[in-house]
Amino acid sequence: MKKLFLITLLIIAFVNINAQTPPTVYVAGDGTGDFNCDGTSDQVEINLALDYVASHSDFTTVYLKGAMTYTIDEPIIISSNTILIGDANVKVQLKDYTDWPYNKPLIGQKGGEHWAGGVNEGSLADQIYGTANDSISNVEIGGFELTAGNQNASPGSWYYILMIFYGTSNVTIHDMYLHDGYSDFVRIMSYDVGMNNTVKIHNNLMENSGHDGLYLGYISNIEVYNNQIYGTRTNDGIRLGQCDTISVYRNIIGNSLDDTPSGYAGIVITNNEVPVGSAEIYENYIYGKAGGIVIEGGSTKNLMENVHIHHNRMFKIFDNTAGGDYFLNGGVHIHGAHNTLIENNTIEGSYKDGIVFEIGIGTETGYQTIVRNNIISNSTAYGLNNLDSNNHTFISEYNDIYNSSAGNYNNASSTTDIHTDPLYATSTDVNDPNAVDFHLKSTVGRWNGNTWVTDSVISPAIDQGNPSSDFSNEPSPNGGRINMGVYGNTSEASKSTATNISTITDDNLIVYPNPTSMNVFLNKEFNNCKYEIISIAGTIVKSGKINLNSIDLSKLNTGVYFIKIFEIYSDKIKVAKIIKE
Repeated sequence: MKKLFLITLLIIAFVNINAQTPPTVYVAGDGTGDFNCDGTSDQVEINLALDYVASHSDFTTVYLKGAMTYTIDEPIIISSNTILIGDANVKVQLKDYTDWPYNKPLIGQKGGEHWAGGVNEGSLADQIYGTANDSISNVEIGGFELTAGNQNASPGSWYYILMIFYGTSNVTIHDMYLHDGYSDFVRIMSYDVGMNNTVKIHNNLMENSGHDGLYLGYISNIEVYNNQIYGTRTNDGIRLGQCDTISVYRNIIGNSLDDTPSGYAGIVITNNEVPVGSAEIYENYIYGKAGGIVIEGGSTKNLMENVHIHHNRMFKIFDNTAGGDYFLNGGVHIHGAHNTLIENNTIEGSYKDGIVFEIGIGTETGYQTIVRNNIISNSTAYGLNNLDSNNHTFISEYNDIYNSSAGNYNNASSTTDIHTDPLYATSTDVNDPNAVDFHLKSTVGRWNGNTWVTDSVISPAIDQGNPSSDFSNEPSPNGGRINMGVYGNTSEASKSTATNISTITDDNLIVYPNPTSMNVFLNKEFNNCKYEIISIAGTIVKSGKINLNSIDLSKLNTGVYFIKIFEIYSDKIKVAKIIKE
């Protein structure tokens, strides 16, 4: 019946719109809109509103009013220079058991109908990636709920994609609730990364995608942040391919913590054709995925170089052999990437390796990965696993690599790493990822999410990061040195016992090796000086006079201690922290 009265609807709508004040056109289900829907084929009125905005330069926005469920049986088609926004109690859903062809989206763009049976039906490649003639720019979508509903399709089948955009420039998707799909939730593609096509995806909740939560290809200037992506049933939470100038931060990407997870990695960046340029991945929390962060390059170093991965939390990263070679394992999995900097991450309970470098895919040699200030604990394989030792080297500096079932290193080594329980605020063997607290215990101060509290013990990972790393964001008191782990050099870094205590207090006191299982050695000028070894609880556990520049610690229990040295010819006391393995 709608189709029969389309001309009448258009006339009425235009009269109503002309009475409104630009820039907004309203769509409603209660008769108060410029276009009014009845819950059946509601894309008709929504598309009329979008077409009106596209053809009238003084209008910019189509606003979906709630509370309302808008049911569609054909796609919503948006044009450039348009905002489509809705109330939080607006739901747009595909009619149940609608027979749609491969790759047809719920929301697409004018002129981009390449799906089978569409206006411009194209090849399979056209359906996935678009064509060189596709273009859409200055689009914003946000605020409402979008779902594929109940359909006769299996997850991962690439049917019923929620949004597809091709040839994009300046596209923003925010504050959406996207759920229960059978393919990607959002796919944004371009043929030319040099288009400088900015894309921002932020503050969205995504649950139960069929394929990727978010898939971007050949896009430059990307920001993906503050999204929550749960239950990707196949593939990845965030997947970027052949993209440049990337920032992915403060996202939560989680799957079930049982032993049969679905989906693959949390974040994947693959550049085997286009140089990545710059990429920063930080402050994300990934759990229950088959792979935490995957970085894959190509046949030459420049395709994936200088990626910076920092301040991420990864918890219970599973082994899922169904995912293909580069999704098999790893909190961080590097494949054909050069000079990746991985620092101040916490990787706990990986069901394979903590960090792994995969066998090379090119002919170049001399690949390296820099790993520093991380805590990697309770991996079921290696802490660091170098599978391509002929072409790749791990530079491992000041990490705490602890309790790796297969060993801390495979084809890697370090003279500065420690290997002791980091003493997290809460146990990490829980099944609720929200209950895990990776703040480090401290007798001086630990942030519990609301206030500063104190513990009866202090973490050995406090003040043990790289001495050259910036610690200026850590609260006082601190030991003048960055903490290991995800909160190092942040305002939530656990506090130190005193501002003047560090492994090396000044140029005149050197204590080595540190950590140690036997003796520690000191520089010669402290020979014959009196000393005290003090526990974290403040108890003197050993004292005496330094002989032959060394002190025997073999009978002490494993843990953190402080050594006090009383200079012979002055009243000065030197203090250093030591770790007994």
